Formats: sequence, structure tokens, C-alpha cells
Amino acid sequence: MVRDVFRVSGFLVMDAPGQVVQIVLNQAAPLAPPLVDSLRELLAPAHIVIQLGHMEVHAPLAASCRSLAQNLGI
Repeated sequence: MVRDVFRVSGFLVMDAPGQVVQIVLNQAAPLAPPLVDSLRELLAPAHIVIQLGHMEVHAPLAASCRSLAQNLGI
């Protein structure tokens, strides 16, 4: 989702019903730190937490995330 627009990798955390509750952006991406505060403000009404984190993407996980994003239409 975010990577498609800003070229920032990261991942989504979802609750049991499948609602996004957290977005973790790759702290090593140059644009991630400047985006955090704006995204927090934008997504606060939706109760979505925005954080910076370390990314260790494994091939099966990356494929699952892509599939999930496609299913969500993002």
C-alpha cells in the first residue's frame, strides 16, 4: 500500500476481523520518518497506529502481504 505510492516498504497489522490496526514503515527508508507524523494525524480517527520499524522480509511473507493487499484493493 504505502510502498506503491512513496516507495516505502513496511507491513500492516490486522485484528481478528481483518481491520488494519497498525502500519509499520521501514525505518531505513529515507521518506519513512518524515511521513510518520502526517500519517498518524491522518489515520488517528481510524485508530490506526503508525510506527517505524526494522524490516526483515522473507519471500513467503512478502508474497502473502502482496496477496493480502490485492484482496484489500490496496
